[in-house]
Amino acid sequence: MTKDKSQPGLPVVEVDQAFPLMTADSVARPASASGSGDQGPAVSAAIRDVLGWRPRVQDPQAFTAALSASFELSTFEDHVIAKYVPRGVAVQADLGGVTGGQASLYLRAKAAHEQITRMLDSLQPLRTDADPQDCEAYRTLVRDSVRRIVTEFGREGGPRVPLVDSAFGVLTGFNPAAPASAGGEQGTDVGLLKTYRPQFSVNAANRERTTVPAAKAEVNPDTIPGQLGALRDRFGLDDDHVNTVDEEKQRTSFWTLVELVTDLQNSWSNRRIGFTLGAGSGFLGTDLIQISRLLAATSEQVDEFEAVLDSVLVSGAERQTVVLDRSSGLTLDDVVQWLRVFVTQDGPNIIRDTGRDGLVSTFTPTAIDLLHTLRDKLVLRLVPCGSPSCANGCHCGSRRKVTCIPLGCCTPLPPGMYSGRVKIAVSTLCGLMQGLTAKAIRIGRYAGAVLLDLALIPFDSNTNFIRVEVRGLHLRPTYIPAFVVENGSSANFADLVLPLQDSASADDDHLSGIFQRDALPARLTGLLPQAGSGGVLIAASEVPLAVLDGELGRVVSGPAVTTWPRLRPADDQDLDTEDDLPTAWTDIDPNQRFVPQSAPDPIDPIVTDDECLDGCSDDCKDCDCGCHDDQFGGSRQTAGGTIAQSAGSTAADPGIPRWQAMAENKNVRRRAAAVLPEFAPNKRTRKRMKSALKGKKVQKLMNSLAKVETERVENALIDEQLMLEADVLEQSVDAAKSDKQAANDQLKHAKRSRSKATKRVDKAKKAKKKALRKVVRAQRAAAKAQRRAQADAERIRKQ
Repeated sequence: MTKDKSQPGLPVVEVDQAFPLMTADSVARPASASGSGDQGPAVSAAIRDVLGWRPRVQDPQAFTAALSASFELSTFEDHVIAKYVPRGVAVQADLGGVTGGQASLYLRAKAAHEQITRMLDSLQPLRTDADPQDCEAYRTLVRDSVRRIVTEFGREGGPRVPLVDSAFGVLTGFNPAAPASAGGEQGTDVGLLKTYRPQFSVNAANRERTTVPAAKAEVNPDTIPGQLGALRDRFGLDDDHVNTVDEEKQRTSFWTLVELVTDLQNSWSNRRIGFTLGAGSGFLGTDLIQISRLLAATSEQVDEFEAVLDSVLVSGAERQTVVLDRSSGLTLDDVVQWLRVFVTQDGPNIIRDTGRDGLVSTFTPTAIDLLHTLRDKLVLRLVPCGSPSCANGCHCGSRRKVTCIPLGCCTPLPPGMYSGRVKIAVSTLCGLMQGLTAKAIRIGRYAGAVLLDLALIPFDSNTNFIRVEVRGLHLRPTYIPAFVVENGSSANFADLVLPLQDSASADDDHLSGIFQRDALPARLTGLLPQAGSGGVLIAASEVPLAVLDGELGRVVSGPAVTTWPRLRPADDQDLDTEDDLPTAWTDIDPNQRFVPQSAPDPIDPIVTDDECLDGCSDDCKDCDCGCHDDQFGGSRQTAGGTIAQSAGSTAADPGIPRWQAMAENKNVRRRAAAVLPEFAPNKRTRKRMKSALKGKKVQKLMNSLAKVETERVENALIDEQLMLEADVLEQSVDAAKSDKQAANDQLKHAKRSRSKATKRVDKAKKAKKKALRKVVRAQRAAAKAQRRAQADAERIRKQ
């Protein structure tokens, strides 16, 4: 991008037209170009496609693990059969696995699956008018749903939470992701109002939308809904159809089956948060598989980036001369090789050899440094606007301007690096590094700290210092307390108020330090008395806090530090929301009364401006790109009211109720209030933002979101139907194979019977021949005796 119009440039419609087209396959290759006879890249690509694993000559164990994961071996009639299992993505098979809570769930699910299968096969209908086809259909549906759950529990990288929730919802009529109904006691049959998804109904009198309560998790087999309830009804497995002891055994088997499924669902509900994107709340084996996938994808993108540079006439030798930072002498080749070595060698070795300690102390800091170097030294020099809010096509610095390639002897970077393909490649590489860093930074070595209360005690003498003591849970002796300035971020050390040097101390449940009084946040200094020894004790949620790890020299962020009583991140700037604070002991969820460190919802990863690219420039103000209209900051009433009005104006759209419910959710309101101070520092700006939120742009955006949500739900239903049809087809194929095997057995039996019959016929023929010989001999003896008698008679007559 050239700002000086007098500088020579090459104006073209598309910058890439000045360079050769890329026609070769993007194959992982070394930095230097190989000869034409080198088949290594082709072999590596073939191994990667077949095994889903990036070849590494120095690690044969990883190759063995990938080979075992890609081929399933079984024994049939004394010979081994290998079945190929396609791998969707290239993963480092040796970094993670099915461990922790996922392994526990998987083992329990496998054992329960065997028992459930045997019980399903043994069930017999008790109804006299039962339809055999309906009974068999629901037997198959329950069996397939349980099998799908077991398969997901054993999936590398963790089970897909929505799929498991859907499978359990279909089985038992209760979806853990949906809020339970507020009315009715546990186990009460609410009839048609019982459903396993939150739905909305419209009141015919005033056209108001009301929420249909979702079904509660039930363990009573006589009232459980879903597929299990339909199975009970089709088979008649209730008390009305039980007359004999044998029939009672059938009902008992169904009860045991239901309890196995509901127990498994309860275990999943307890472990479910560990498989979401909560900060540091997952399991190490599952997290490492996801990090492994990000490392593999980043490694491939490094190769693609080098191939793109070669295509725009920036060779490997030239990359060693392109200086990105003159203060340190860092070159473009240094950055590329640093990335390559980290994602292919150093990073995996650190995780494999040192586990969480190496991940927290070495892997994550190195990833952060790499991300900052790549973004600050390269991306921001090539991409005019890389803000996530401008990802809809807003080109802030180059709007309505001609894109030119700078020419001349004094260009800061080679001309080819300003091409569109290089910008795309480097932006993709930066995005992968940011995803890898965000995933790694959420993994911590110890349990998440919870800050309970804050005590500020001034000294007796009228000094400018004050002692601060923080009480909490899961603290470490190396932790240091700090305050976050107003509208600041805990990720930026410049926004932290630190204690005096060597004045901080900590143990398992306390943090303390001496702070300068004038440096404290304004809402704290207003509570302190002007003189005297009186102190102040407040809840930790009343002021933004941060906890530093003095051993590592970084802010503790994985798992995120939370504060009581709101159980939100400690640096949360939204301090004016009073509706979420409990006013009585009964207002607190019973599961949260004695374990405040367990948040009811997963805490989102902390993303600050320092970790993202720069925002829109001044050229992008008041444009129609959509970068500014989609910022739903504002107070709780503004966000909820605006979205509700937009939803009411498009009542015919089936997706609007979902967004209306989101607007009424307390978490959404809290987040909207948290975003407001960043965009509206004063009341005048807030009023302008409120009026902007009521415009047509927000309504159009809501309509678009509702349409996309409707299409997503329809596609999900179609996918589920296709899965069911595929399962039925698979069962039909298995049945056909079984029939073919039975026919072959019958054919073999017929052949054996024919052989026996042939032998019996041959034996009968031999017996017949033997009998004929005896008859012939007898006839001959008779003829001989007759001739002898005639001769004797003739002799007597002559005499």
